[in-house]
Amino acid sequence: MVRRHLISTDQKSFDLIFMDMKMPIMDGPLTAKELRAMGVQSIIMGVTSRDLESEKKAFMAAGLNDCYTKPLTASKVGSLLQELKEKN
Repeated sequence: MVRRHLISTDQKSFDLIFMDMKMPIMDGPLTAKELRAMGVQSIIMGVTSRDLESEKKAFMAAGLNDCYTKPLTASKVGSLLQELKEKN
């Protein structure tokens, strides 16, 4: 499912991907697993509206780098982008 929506992981590179837990066609964990299986090395940050530790752990086990509870504030995103900038 993911493959038909990506042009090619060789042609497109992303520093950061935000992945929602609940999406209409394929949920976040399944999408993250497929992206990792395709060799995508980008940082994948999960986003969920529920602050359940078990849900976050399951999402992380799918290949995420981290998981945040909504809403994402400007300060959360800003600190994440700053961290990425310092790593590069």
